[in-house]
Amino acid sequence: MPLMLARPIRVLPAAPGAVYEAKLDGVRAVYGAGRLWSRHHKQLHVPEVIAAARGLGDGVVLDGELVVIAAAGRCDFPAVCRRLHSPAPPAVTYVAFDLLAAAGRDLRALPYRQRRLRLTDLLAHPAPHLQLMPATDDVAEAADWYASPLVEGLVIKPVEAPYPRVRDQRGWQKLRSVRVCGFGRTGTGGLTSSFGDCWCATRVVQARAASNAVARAWRRRCTAGGGDGCFWRSHYSGRTG
Repeated sequence: MPLMLARPIRVLPAAPGAVYEAKLDGVRAVYGAGRLWSRHHKQLHVPEVIAAARGLGDGVVLDGELVVIAAAGRCDFPAVCRRLHSPAPPAVTYVAFDLLAAAGRDLRALPYRQRRLRLTDLLAHPAPHLQLMPATDDVAEAADWYASPLVEGLVIKPVEAPYPRVRDQRGWQKLRSVRVCGFGRTGTGGLTSSFGDCWCATRVVQARAASNAVARAWRRRCTAGGGDGCFWRSHYSGRTG
């Protein structure tokens, strides 16, 4: 199944009819039929995530991000890479941002708002290893999120658009709040797996006015009972009226 790739932009747009999703620093993955796959079609072995997703029922296909939540709610990208090579801790959380199929029905032709509504209902009770990606249709709130040190950036999605099959001008856009300053291989030498060698970027948050108050507000929005599965509350469900 081809995955939608967002087109990079440099300025936060005030886009009518758009939703702003948090972009977390993790590994893109699709869940379906009891398996996890990378965007490069490599099978990923994360038993705790697969077990949680199986509880959603048969015929569910999700698009999302594998993350490890470290201290103060930050995502630890190198830890995700290490975890994909080894069953050792830390535990991984799958943060779903799209529902591509449910009960065996392909939903990609539906508008984003309808897919989001179904996904919100499906994940109404977050589990420790399965969460809903935060989203908002308020550009001012999105700007606060973008300034927070807890995210890698934002993904902007038109609410009436279907799940795009290719990257195009009408599809998703991504605004990154970090820059890559170097590369390094995680783990020890000689590691092999179906995921392949995991090259992790050392990322440094750009200098910006991200206040401690914003970070504290994010942590207060947690919907789970703390720990690695804790996320802030999403303000966009897809419902209208």
